Amino acid sequence: MWLYRLTWIVVWVVSFPCYGQVSDIDSILSSASAEIGVAYGVDNETVHSWNNERDYPMMSVFKVPVAVTALHKMQLCGTSPDSMITVTAQQLSANTWSPLRDRYPQGNVAVSLKELIYYTISLSDNNTCDILIDYCGGIGVVRDMALILSDGKCRISATEQDMHDDIDMCYHNICTPEAMVKMLRNIYSGDIITGEMLDIFSDSMLATNTGLDKMRAGIDGKIRLGHKTGSSDRTISGIKIGDNDAGVVYLPDGRCCYIVVFVKDSSMTDKENAAAISDIAGCIINSLMK
Repeated sequence: MWLYRLTWIVVWVVSFPCYGQVSDIDSILSSASAEIGVAYGVDNETVHSWNNERDYPMMSVFKVPVAVTALHKMQLCGTSPDSMITVTAQQLSANTWSPLRDRYPQGNVAVSLKELIYYTISLSDNNTCDILIDYCGGIGVVRDMALILSDGKCRISATEQDMHDDIDMCYHNICTPEAMVKMLRNIYSGDIITGEMLDIFSDSMLATNTGLDKMRAGIDGKIRLGHKTGSSDRTISGIKIGDNDAGVVYLPDGRCCYIVVFVKDSSMTDKENAAAISDIAGCIINSLMK
């Protein structure tokens, strides 16, 4: 009997490697002046989540299905990612985040599809995101891809321009943390995009240089992280609609851990939002590396 009990205890401990860190995450969530949703899953194992019953504004994380939809179209049509398209001055809206516009303020420049993916994912360019949406055939096409990737749980209906024109439109692109983990898994599985197209997406995620104080700050710099951040403006009352990070951590033992942290309706500062995301990611990864 004692041997049975000892075996059961060992199995219980092994089955819950994140016990101490779960308490830490619970503490972070309970002390935050925001709604925070968290989910993570290793390879194809069970997804663990907190506050997953809510929908969260995706902000620029929605650029993930935008890029995948564009890459999928290139794959289906046999279009080379080196194909050039002309970006007009009218497509480079002012008063929005756009490194491409800053580089080519006059517009009327030829840019490769691969570069548009890079600008959209790695640099979170709002103008190139909407250019890719047009290339895909409109926001409805992206919506359909997002539904497929997320098992019907991610709903998208607003472009970057829509959200810029009306901040309340930020609530029209929503997802649960678990659904975003499923989306990332489905993308990286190679079932939707493959070969060069998947490599372009993966490399762009690895090259992300936005939100370095979010997940990146909570994970050892030697560990590779491919991720997409998102951040909204604040409402008149000072509320941050969304502050997010979602991606894949390539663990040293060869496993992949998909992590999503969505911060919604936050009255905290941007620094405090980022610290919460960083600390949560650190808890998860530290628990998996013990």
